[in-house]
Amino acid sequence: MTNFIKKNTAIIFLVFITCIFFYKFIFKGLIPFPGDMLVGAYYPWLDYKWGGFVTSVPIKNPEITDVFSQIYLWKNLIIDSLKSFQLPLWNQFSYSGYPLLANFQSGVFNPLNILMLIFNPLTGWSLLIFSQFVLSSIFMYLFLLKIHKNIYSSIVGALVYSFSGFLTIWSQFATAGFAMIWLPLIFLSIYNYFETKKIIFLLYLSPLYFLLMTSGHFQALIFGCLFSGFYFLWKLYISKNIKPVSLLAFFVSVVIGIGLMTVQLFPTIELSKLSVRFSENYISHFNYGLLSLNRIITLFAPDYFGNPNTMNFWGSFNYYETIIYCGAISIFSLVFAIHNRKKLKEEIFFLFFLVVSLLISFDTPLGRFIYEIKTPGLSTSAAGRINMILVFCMAILCSFLIKNINLHTFKNTIKYYWIYLLIIISSIIYTYTQSKTVHINSQNYMVAFRNMAIPLVLSICIFLVLLLIRNKKIKTLLLLLITIADFVRFGSKYTPFVNKEYVFPKTDVTTFLQNQPGIFRIEKEKGPLLTPNTWTAYDLSSPSGYDPMAVGNYSIFFQKYLNGRLNVTNTSRYSEINEYDAEKLGEANVKYLLALKYDKIDEISPEGDHYNYKINLDDWQKVYEYGSVAVLENQKFKPRIEISNPEDQKSLNNIFYSANKISFDINSTQENSTLILRDTWYPGWRAYINDIEVPIDKYLNIYRQIIIPKGESKIKFIYHPKSFYYGFYISSFAFIVWLIFIIKFNNKKV
Repeated sequence: MTNFIKKNTAIIFLVFITCIFFYKFIFKGLIPFPGDMLVGAYYPWLDYKWGGFVTSVPIKNPEITDVFSQIYLWKNLIIDSLKSFQLPLWNQFSYSGYPLLANFQSGVFNPLNILMLIFNPLTGWSLLIFSQFVLSSIFMYLFLLKIHKNIYSSIVGALVYSFSGFLTIWSQFATAGFAMIWLPLIFLSIYNYFETKKIIFLLYLSPLYFLLMTSGHFQALIFGCLFSGFYFLWKLYISKNIKPVSLLAFFVSVVIGIGLMTVQLFPTIELSKLSVRFSENYISHFNYGLLSLNRIITLFAPDYFGNPNTMNFWGSFNYYETIIYCGAISIFSLVFAIHNRKKLKEEIFFLFFLVVSLLISFDTPLGRFIYEIKTPGLSTSAAGRINMILVFCMAILCSFLIKNINLHTFKNTIKYYWIYLLIIISSIIYTYTQSKTVHINSQNYMVAFRNMAIPLVLSICIFLVLLLIRNKKIKTLLLLLITIADFVRFGSKYTPFVNKEYVFPKTDVTTFLQNQPGIFRIEKEKGPLLTPNTWTAYDLSSPSGYDPMAVGNYSIFFQKYLNGRLNVTNTSRYSEINEYDAEKLGEANVKYLLALKYDKIDEISPEGDHYNYKINLDDWQKVYEYGSVAVLENQKFKPRIEISNPEDQKSLNNIFYSANKISFDINSTQENSTLILRDTWYPGWRAYINDIEVPIDKYLNIYRQIIIPKGESKIKFIYHPKSFYYGFYISSFAFIVWLIFIIKFNNKKV
């Protein structure tokens, strides 16, 4: 045991630091989840007093609502499907049903999803978020140790990588952080190949690229593959021994890796072609997330433009899409690497790509070029997502600085950093003068000036340590402590941890709806009420939804038919009801409408005596109310499964309704009756009458309908997407080929 601890002291230390960051979960049982925003901003939860607060729950981070509107819900759906021994192929709860697995962001194949299967959902979710930090730091440490052969420098670099602004801010999205776990192992395998010439290290790339894909972050997959591919070519070039067999082995490994991915890629490609992803103009409204050049200051002061947690963010776009902060030590490392560029070996590659990643994330000709040529997979998302590569490169340079800490003599330290310190001082003076000038942004500059204080203190501390401390070990230890303090401060400010009761708690309204018999959908008034997709947590369904991968035809149907918009020019990820036509909503199987109650001055209130003026109370009958929310029943409701002859409707029985399969028995008294299933029509759904497949037509151009014969029939609708099964067969074949290659080339060298 003692030998194990000695050999793995650094790894144990990294785990310990992660535990410090997650102390609220480990010691207090709090959950890394923005539940404060859920219960503190939306009804019906707002009608309750949570956590002992007299007023509503204070909100820490209002920007990451996608966590409870999408990611957490999808992970739960995946686990629920696995528990019932079903494939998580279909999401029946939003958009009247749409694909789940095909939605790349759901990350169905992420192996760490098993944490939510082994533990209860909340503990499993917390460990899922925790694992991103601990595994990314350990794997980056192993790569840095390989290239720098220095334990202390590798620890610092690993901390910069795993606790950078990028991973911290994206951690609760549970996507990009998992890509950051596997990327260091990809680079380690490539490095090991050129060190040992063993082909097996290239073969390891195949499953590692597959794991990179399982993160559920498409841009991370593309950037990771390109980044590592260039690294291989660069290593091949500097090896001065370019052998075709090396290129062939790498090419074969990549092809096998793509083959392993097809089980996910084929369904995703099919959905992408049918989705709103490539037709909506969402990202273009924000200049594609390209950063203005003045945002370079956030490398030094991440909250120069404010922070959403303190409600003073005045920057462009979202905070989490624009973060480039890698710690105060990172800029010192960058400056040091530039000064000592002739000493760079492995690091020169990463310095180059650090510059490239900055050019792509900022509003430069290179950054705009990606969007002008509509680069597949990249041009539909924010430019700042390449900052995963920026962080990787910064970690390498930080490790390089610590490894060469002995070069920081008094004279050299002044020579290296005097310009940087001068720029900082000039920036502070400029910001202060702007805050005192009478103009519209003076208050914003005061926020910026105030938020430069801590980064300035950290930078001065780092500079003084490098300048004055002579002992190498003490100097390294102090820089390590400053780095830890820096990241813990930054992460604690941004990352919400909440009580378990804030994670989709029961309410009287949701419980009432859950207890209603039959198969039906709900709708809700547009506004601060049951924000999109959250009904999924209560096993409730709706024709509404929010997802960048929403089916395009359904989006058009929703806006034209349900919202009554005549001129729909663009599809959208947002499908929220704005009209409350009972007949049209009845056609969408909506039985209940959640409406807010308004008082005499039209404020939402439990004492409210009227509803939204668009709601026709002749068609909607109040059946329940609690607090500020009323439940109205649709008097023109139509069943999920409907047969053209109303008398035959009574014969419907033995209904089994699940995500991937719907079955029931019916007795039709007429020949060629029409049977309507008010679920979204989508490729892959098959219909069977008495085990004989029949074609599925469209009803209202979006739902499903079939023709049934006279007499008793057993009807089945089964989701059996060819895209998934073809992908599964190819992935299985690729896996077998990979196993054969692993056995055959286990000890073979080039």
